[in-house]
Amino acid sequence: MVGRRSRRRLLQSLGGTALTATLAGCTNLGGNDHADFHRPTTGDRVPELDAIDDAMQSFMVENEVPGGTLGVAKDGTVVFERGYGHSDPLQTAPVRPDATFRIASITKSFTAAVVRSLVDDGELAMDDRPFQILDLAVPESESRTEGLDDITVSHLLEHEGGWDYYQSGFMPTFEQFAIANALDLDRPATSRDIVRYMLARPLQFEPGEKSVYSNFGYLVLSVLVERATGQSFPEAVRSICFDGDVSNRLYEGSTLPADRPEREVAYHSNGHCPNAMTLEEYDTVPCADGGYPIESVGGAGELVTNTRTLLSFSDDYTTRGEPRGDADPGLTAFGSIPGAHSMLHQRGDGVDVAVLFNARGRTTGAYDDIKSTLNDAIGNVDDWP
Repeated sequence: MVGRRSRRRLLQSLGGTALTATLAGCTNLGGNDHADFHRPTTGDRVPELDAIDDAMQSFMVENEVPGGTLGVAKDGTVVFERGYGHSDPLQTAPVRPDATFRIASITKSFTAAVVRSLVDDGELAMDDRPFQILDLAVPESESRTEGLDDITVSHLLEHEGGWDYYQSGFMPTFEQFAIANALDLDRPATSRDIVRYMLARPLQFEPGEKSVYSNFGYLVLSVLVERATGQSFPEAVRSICFDGDVSNRLYEGSTLPADRPEREVAYHSNGHCPNAMTLEEYDTVPCADGGYPIESVGGAGELVTNTRTLLSFSDDYTTRGEPRGDADPGLTAFGSIPGAHSMLHQRGDGVDVAVLFNARGRTTGAYDDIKSTLNDAIGNVDDWP
């Protein structure tokens, strides 16, 4: 375990602050009133960081982002936390600085950190064969794919397991209907169901031959984590990365709005999708609220948390899940699923940035420019608080 003292210091910094709501354009913020934002802005203004604040608000206006949060840490201490826009579908409630959001593929950073910690503790090994350890039954009347037992933990961490969506055209984390039909399910597939289904699906390349980004590989890792720890995947993340003390700030996402805690924002969908929760293809629902069962994707993208927790994690681990060193290069992780876009940016100069939005834009990477936008603003900061 690494950095527990620094993690506690970070979590306690600014404790109890940054929750005062103001209305941009209605309240004078010390000469920086952001009059054209016209959306709620919560949290304490930090005058030294007005350039960052302005950049975030301008980006959200220009890109029509309904709601978001921004957290910034300097040398392991949170120095900025604000909420922007609205957290509810009717756009009446402001986003709090501590609101929780889906973090999508940033979940993979937590997955990697947990797996690497288990390897360090001797509970797993990089050359372990996950499909041998899990020992799941191949679907009835199907044959087990050759090469599965050659896949190692290391292969999965490095996206070298053998699956290539660009070649196969099939991404199992988004194929609820096909998987439910193949396994004769009357409910959404779980992570283990998806792994079982893939036992009989061909690989597109020999494990270790190359690296191709794989959501499924990280889903497998989270199922392996549950087997190794005896805990659910979110419980294992909380236990290993945070000493178990962030249950209200890091948890498994819920597909349906009624199942989400009050602190979590509402998500904005670009359109409607077949209802994957009822498996009724002709019943369409907002994609973020039923078209994508987030509970089933495990370590590929199921976690929900807030910017402070991301910054706490970032103080101890890189976005690759490795222990954070004094001379780590700049690393960035993005996440994007229906209704959410996220970024954790480790600049390598002592400044870490976490951004969470409750929409994804019209394409998967539509909001990725937030990185350069905030980097430019950070470059204009002369004095840090």
